[in-house]
Amino acid sequence: MPTHHDETLPQRYEREQQAYLKLCGSMTAEQVADLQLQLNNSMAREQGLQALLTAADEREDVLEGLIGEVLDAVGREPLDLDAVLRLRARMRAALKPAEVGADSCEFCKGWGFRSNPDGADEGCGACNGTGKEPSDDQQ
Repeated sequence: MPTHHDETLPQRYEREQQAYLKLCGSMTAEQVADLQLQLNNSMAREQGLQALLTAADEREDVLEGLIGEVLDAVGREPLDLDAVLRLRARMRAALKPAEVGADSCEFCKGWGFRSNPDGADEGCGACNGTGKEPSDDQQ
């Protein structure tokens, strides 16, 4: 059985789209539309999670660099208190949680999905899984 560990995201989407089209030959139009919505929600969720992972990786890189600078600053004689205070301010700024974008969906907070009462994730019905505020023509 082939594995798909080395495929890129576009390759995965293409493979899943082909599998989806093959499956659709034996489905009703309503089933096809539901499956397409699920696929779109899943892809939007994955893209949102990938963006969060990238941001977390970048944040980790910044914090790692700041830790090195702090260790250098406190290891010097005499201690440069102004430099330490500037580093402290930079560290606090780096640790501050990211803000949700102004155009993010108010129901899913930009994630594109929400957890239902039984704990399972489902696509956000308000933004149709996009994570963005719905436009007037979507409502």
